Amino acid sequence: MRRPILLCCFSVAAACSAGDDFKALYEGRQWFQLRDTVQAAKAPALFYRAAVNCGLGDFEDASRDLRKVIEDAPRSWEAKEARTMLGNLSLLRGSWIDVRHLFLLNHIRQSVEQRQPLKIHYTIKRGNLYVPVVINGKTVNHLLDTGASGPVVAESEAKWLGLKLYKVNQTGTDGGTGRDFPIHYLGVAQELSLAGVTLRNVSFTVFPDDMPFFADIPQGERGIIGLPVILALEGMRWDTDGNFEAGSWPEPKDGAKSNLCFEECRVVADVGYDGNRLIFGLDTGAVASGLYFRFRDQFPSLVSSSGTKTSLTDGGVTGNLGYDAIVLSQLKLSVGGFETLLRPAPVSLQTNVGSGHHGNLGLDLLNQARSVMINFRSMRLTLSN
Repeated sequence: MRRPILLCCFSVAAACSAGDDFKALYEGRQWFQLRDTVQAAKAPALFYRAAVNCGLGDFEDASRDLRKVIEDAPRSWEAKEARTMLGNLSLLRGSWIDVRHLFLLNHIRQSVEQRQPLKIHYTIKRGNLYVPVVINGKTVNHLLDTGASGPVVAESEAKWLGLKLYKVNQTGTDGGTGRDFPIHYLGVAQELSLAGVTLRNVSFTVFPDDMPFFADIPQGERGIIGLPVILALEGMRWDTDGNFEAGSWPEPKDGAKSNLCFEECRVVADVGYDGNRLIFGLDTGAVASGLYFRFRDQFPSLVSSSGTKTSLTDGGVTGNLGYDAIVLSQLKLSVGGFETLLRPAPVSLQTNVGSGHHGNLGLDLLNQARSVMINFRSMRLTLSN
């Protein structure tokens, strides 16, 4: 279970009734339950309607309503949250927001230049899914990671690819270890092509070459394709034969049936366990899936009676870190309409990781199906044989 860079839904019996306090659902990060409650309400507050639209990917409607929330009550709690959401929406769209370098970065925004989706072949290296990408005319193989809030590249790779670099003095935090690390550059690729979709002005966070994550990885593979680029594909599908394609498949959008949701600069999935709805981070950059403290908090009897306490090692961009865990022999999870088996099923006892999720959904579970499709237009994850 790897947490790269950088809601809890409960069963119906544990959830609140139709007269729920929207704020309690929002602050509890119960995004799918908030969605259902807002859609059932006759006149939901503008702020919560905007929050649901953010989650469902209706960014234009959400942006309009969030600006209205700020305009109506600029000093309110809702206005503060609205400003944060607008910032996250800009990042998901591939824009930089950095007040310290506003004169340089404010007008750099990713855009789609050409869309001719085609089928390509991916490879599995070091347990990760790598796809061929053309950046400024050079072909590389970079890790495809829905768990990364933005594209990442090692400094030497950025210079070799001809990225335009901007000197900054920032600090990043490794979500896997909690360690801070310096960021000296942000970079912009003039052109990037993936699976027939060509983008311009793609922004990258440039990591120092001595980051453990890039150790022993050759030139041409020292990069990560994160959410803004992945979202520009509109959807992606891969299978066990090594085929990968991008596109927007004809699937009607039904917010009540979506099983994916945007949370800040992440994507979360609605996962089923024994009749319960759980929230997992959707993380194609994770080799192994795992469970977080929230799962133990909701199912204490299961964990205490069936698990074995042990010490495990997990890693992120800054290296590995030992942590205490309780390991279950196995756990059956329904993912994208497909029954998967997490075996073994480690439950982390760290309380400062997981972003309030029940677990992290990695390639070991996704690739138990013959075909995986992620459709960001319908906000649907579908696994099938």
